[in-house]
Amino acid sequence: MNPSGVMESVQELLRQMSAAHVKLYLQAHQENRAALSLTRALNTLTNNITTVAKRNHEDEEVVAAVVTLIKTRYALAGEHAALTAAQTLTSTLQDQADTAARIHMAVKEKHARIRNFEKEIQEKVENIQSLAESVRGGRETVRQLLASLRSNIKEVLSFTTTPTPSSTNLAQECERLEAIPLAYLLTTQMEM
Repeated sequence: MNPSGVMESVQELLRQMSAAHVKLYLQAHQENRAALSLTRALNTLTNNITTVAKRNHEDEEVVAAVVTLIKTRYALAGEHAALTAAQTLTSTLQDQADTAARIHMAVKEKHARIRNFEKEIQEKVENIQSLAESVRGGRETVRQLLASLRSNIKEVLSFTTTPTPSSTNLAQECERLEAIPLAYLLTTQMEM
């Protein structure tokens, strides 16, 4: 796991979210300008309808009813458009919330992986330190064992290469044994 790669991923996610936010802001600004333009056009149209209604109907109540009807229809159309826009905005916001939730989960998972990676590194460092300490103590033990082994080998070799006093005198003892009369050997008792 590469911690710098995780940071790059998080930075990329933040850049994407920032770009989406700027795009949404620009879109809202354009829609606000369009709404102001449409409001001016609606006011102009309402004034024109009122003028035409006054020309065609002399009764003020009829003119007022026509203007009220037109304004009510405009309000209804506006409410319908607002409902559609609200539904679209709700859908967009839900999509953004879902995206944010996925990003949040991805960040949490990456954070957990980073923590696990750090924990593994810490455990490995501790193992290496413990091994280094064991090696330090083990070297001295190996040196002592090696010295003891060398001493034992020298001792064993000294027995095999250095003649013992009895082996050097064996030939002399054999000669002396031959010189003793056989009758004397048979009558002599040996002490044990």
